[in-house]
Amino acid sequence: MQINRDEILTVGNGIYISQLYKNWYAAECIVYRGGCFLRLRYPYRTPNGAMQMSSYLRGMRDDFPQPDYRIQVHVMNMGR
Repeated sequence: MQINRDEILTVGNGIYISQLYKNWYAAECIVYRGGCFLRLRYPYRTPNGAMQMSSYLRGMRDDFPQPDYRIQVHVMNMGR
């Protein structure tokens, strides 16, 4: 899921480390699209890949690093 940086509300501090799977690290952000808040996780095999994606989401990089696994999209309720 390619996103526009204007849609990003916040980028997670650091990277998400899975306790369930070995070698699964993710950069995550919260996006507002189509009237919904979405939490997106971009998973990688190495922490370096997740940090590169986190830099991309913050606008420090121009190239989009392709995730190693399927992107996770969670629809957030936000108290409604």
